[in-house]
Amino acid sequence: VGGLPQREDLERIAVTREAAGPDCRVMIDALHAYNVPEALSLAKKAQEHNIYWFESPVALTDTKGHSIVNKRSGIPVCANESLQGCRAFKNLIDQRAAEFVHLDLCVCGGITEGLKIAAVAEAHDLRISLHAANTVCLFSTSIHFAASVPNCDSVENHQVHRLLSDYAPIATMELQDGPYVSPLNMPGHGMEFLTPDFVDSLDKKIAEGLYASEK
Repeated sequence: VGGLPQREDLERIAVTREAAGPDCRVMIDALHAYNVPEALSLAKKAQEHNIYWFESPVALTDTKGHSIVNKRSGIPVCANESLQGCRAFKNLIDQRAAEFVHLDLCVCGGITEGLKIAAVAEAHDLRISLHAANTVCLFSTSIHFAASVPNCDSVENHQVHRLLSDYAPIATMELQDGPYVSPLNMPGHGMEFLTPDFVDSLDKKIAEGLYASEK
């Protein structure tokens, strides 16, 4: 949401809820597009569609604004995957600017820093969600991370970022019991390092347009 007039965004939310059914989680993400009044206005009108969370409703640096939206909108806020370091997340948590603490292990400072952030969130009875929507290596690592902490709600992954997954069978993960996956049963983050031969073959496939033709 946030890229179209509010009326159109609300129509899209309604269509999504209808298609997903009453039991599926529906989240909305504004990508920091709104100011506080705009975010509150949209959220109040979207409440009827049982929105699970409202991600990044206002500017990244507006922690107070996130707190206002979280407390007044009626929809829990999820934030903020672009923050770096435990101190930045502690500030977010101290101001109760989110109910879901959203971190990216490639951005926040890595696995060790992520564990600190998860612990601070847990101490405040908050859940975390992992942003893992770029590389298959990050996704695999995030699944391992999620399994290691008690307060992880979910791991975000986009099918539009499946290029390496398509051509890396070593990273294949199957859904189990609905929307669940298990960590790969391999050492470390669960993946082997990509070999030069694999990279060369991937470059060739991209050059030949095979991936584009499959989309």
